[in-house]
Amino acid sequence: MADHKQAEPERLIRPASLADAIVPPVVLAVLVAGSLALFGLEALDGPVQVALIMCAMAAALIALKNGHSWAAVQQAAQSALTSITSAVFILLAVGALIGVWNLSGTIPTLVYYGIQILSPSWYYAATALICGAVAMSSIAQIDDLLSRGGMDSMLLTLWLIIGAVTFGAVLEEFGLITRLVDPLARSARSTGRLFFTVFACAFGLNIVAGDQYIALVLPSRVFRLEFARRGLAATNLSRLAADSGTVTSALVPWNSCGAFMGAVLGVPTLSYLPHAVFNYASPALSVLYGMTGFKIEKTAPVAADTEPDAQ
Repeated sequence: MADHKQAEPERLIRPASLADAIVPPVVLAVLVAGSLALFGLEALDGPVQVALIMCAMAAALIALKNGHSWAAVQQAAQSALTSITSAVFILLAVGALIGVWNLSGTIPTLVYYGIQILSPSWYYAATALICGAVAMSSIAQIDDLLSRGGMDSMLLTLWLIIGAVTFGAVLEEFGLITRLVDPLARSARSTGRLFFTVFACAFGLNIVAGDQYIALVLPSRVFRLEFARRGLAATNLSRLAADSGTVTSALVPWNSCGAFMGAVLGVPTLSYLPHAVFNYASPALSVLYGMTGFKIEKTAPVAADTEPDAQ
């Protein structure tokens, strides 16, 4: 039987322009700055989450404008949510354990509540797991730490992580981040400037994309060829990306790491930032190594059109 359905016309996908790549970070900067100006640190309790979702929508509209299908946008968002599933379950598990501790007061009585779960008291136990209860141990500091509301108190952090990772995934999937980073890689003439560019890229991605994974992986992908062409071993890039992308993520309030640490510690990110000396001393030392050549491992340079072996 002949198929009378017409084939869907092939989409003409245009590469992202520099203006396309600049719009989402600018929108994010404006919305986050406005949220902090209006609400202060309380902006992390809702407005920043909304700002990240709106920026993800802006990036999705740019992708649609450039010819990408809505299905591709959905797939990018679904991939982002899949990547953080394990982290979400860890957060929920921590909240559940805190709720159990709050309810029981001491760990040995968990066995008792494991038995009581079979009785009508299971409803109270489930409520305590989700909403939390007040710990009644003999140590006031522990009671204050554990009486945090169980899983319910972590929902704002979960929304912040979901918004940040989704926004970053859309930016990466449709080439918006690469469009911003490539000119930086080409303009870095000296080794010291190249190292500083990698740091700026990783830290900037922690701010713009809001996810440590993107800040770690993307600079490593983008600058891998450049390091190989200049005869710089891949271990240099690995160490620099880790020093720049990992430790600085805790300094950004709307980054998934900064949001998690602020929620767990009960201290706003901007409050502990001046005291987090290691978090900005570590990348500073890595960039200084690149400028001085100290502890920089060399290798045989590769041709400009040659793909280096994965290391």
